[in-house]
Amino acid sequence: MRATRASGRLDPDGGLLLATAGTQITAGPVTAFDGTRWLVVWAEANGATNDLRAIAVAADGSVVDVLPRLVASDVQSGGFAAASAGDGRVLVVFNRAEGATFSVRGTLVTP
Repeated sequence: MRATRASGRLDPDGGLLLATAGTQITAGPVTAFDGTRWLVVWAEANGATNDLRAIAVAADGSVVDVLPRLVASDVQSGGFAAASAGDGRVLVVFNRAEGATFSVRGTLVTP
């Protein structure tokens, strides 16, 4: 929900609807600001693993993406984050099981 110090709450009760999920949301959301837009990232169940989905939101609260985009698949629930230096890109990092080992991976997203 967006709010200002002077006006308080800007959005209706319950906040703005950004996206809906076809399956259970297993972790998140997390957010990062790229200097122009917010990127909102969450994990959705996909069988035994999860998919990371994201949607870009403009500073005025309008949703930029028509549909949530797939950032990564076959990820572990939880253990993901998003960060940006404000250069128009967001780094999303996540955990993935790979055989008998586990890895930390990252991908750059341009909201």
